[in-house]
Amino acid sequence: MSEPRIKPERIYHASQTQFIVARHWGECCLNGAKYHYDAVNDVLIRDDVWNEELAASKEKRDAHAKAEKEKWLAMQKELF
Repeated sequence: MSEPRIKPERIYHASQTQFIVARHWGECCLNGAKYHYDAVNDVLIRDDVWNEELAASKEKRDAHAKAEKEKWLAMQKELF
């Protein structure tokens, strides 16, 4: 019988590891768990934990939505 895979809650300093690809896509998978990239803190946060944090804090949810919108608008400007 195989050991269960470890799915850490957070992965710090993600941009200095092989997870740097998450910086471009905003997410990645590790051991079957989906992780969200928090660019402000350079941390990968497991998706279920991230959703709980957003649900608990309206301020954090609004700040995240604003930051995501700004990021995508900036990327669109670079394309054209």
